[in-house]
Amino acid sequence: MLLACSDSHRNVDATAPDDTPDAAVAKRVKVRTVSIEMFKMAEHLLESAADGSFKYGALTDIGGVKVCVAQRRAAFASFEPFEPLEKPICAKSVEGQTVRLSEVPASSDLIITYAKDGYQTGTWSFRTDEQDVAAPLWGVCAELVPTGGREPWLEPNPQAAVGDGAVAISATAFWTGAGDSPLYTQAEGVTVAIDRADRSPVVAPLKTLPDRPLWVSLPAGLYRFRFSHPRMNMQPMGADAQYFVVGRSD
Repeated sequence: MLLACSDSHRNVDATAPDDTPDAAVAKRVKVRTVSIEMFKMAEHLLESAADGSFKYGALTDIGGVKVCVAQRRAAFASFEPFEPLEKPICAKSVEGQTVRLSEVPASSDLIITYAKDGYQTGTWSFRTDEQDVAAPLWGVCAELVPTGGREPWLEPNPQAAVGDGAVAISATAFWTGAGDSPLYTQAEGVTVAIDRADRSPVVAPLKTLPDRPLWVSLPAGLYRFRFSHPRMNMQPMGADAQYFVVGRSD
């Protein structure tokens, strides 16, 4: 008995030029997609103290935030450029609920934006594999700050130039408590060194704070962040839950 397969089942070069048979077949092959779940969206207001300093106020769930998969590249393609999606994959947040995005490219590193009028736009990075991913059970929120709300905290001086981004940097200490429940606290005093892609330092090493992230103003570019502490073992947070860089930039 002779078995034959159609073109749609053979190996196809999806990068072939548009006028080749492989390109025509690639257009008919559906790219594998997955569903992913993002953190809840919350508002973090800043309050001024009597001495003129600023501190975070209450953290409040908010809805109506537009969450979009905006760019992608192949998973684990470190330092390869991200490419904009032809059509961003978006969803609106509901107050107090995680955000689910469907038909997201599988096996990809993603840049995900979240935006709402009156707030500074943020980004998360995310890595998909061949399975759907649910939000981790850390109780973490994606925090939005009103437009201009971070300027009092930006480092280094002078303040950000036009076109600069703001990167939030924090460290978390966690351990197992009674009943094997993980416990989390802000890790104060972790040294953060920031280098350019050519390994030249950007600013003098900084120290993480006990009550808020560091906010660092940086021009567009590629950077390396290194964390160290004399007693704590430093590990990337969230790698097992697909969030391959837990951070944001504006």
